[in-house]
Amino acid sequence: MIDQDGEIRLLTAILEQPAPPCEAHKCEFRAKCASDKLACSAFTEYMQSAVVRRSTGIPSRARYTQLFPKEVTL
Repeated sequence: MIDQDGEIRLLTAILEQPAPPCEAHKCEFRAKCASDKLACSAFTEYMQSAVVRRSTGIPSRARYTQLFPKEVTL
């Protein structure tokens, strides 16, 4: 069981996360990545460390699969 202070710290941490790079930089691939389950290097880094950087590569299914291995079914 988490005490009230622990719950507040967790909620604060979640709410203070920066927007993902696709939103922050208005990426042209945003809709395609969402519908086709793709991820770029910037999104991968964001998911692993919450650092927001501009993507320098083309999104791929392989990166998405690394982040969400149980979600992808072909």
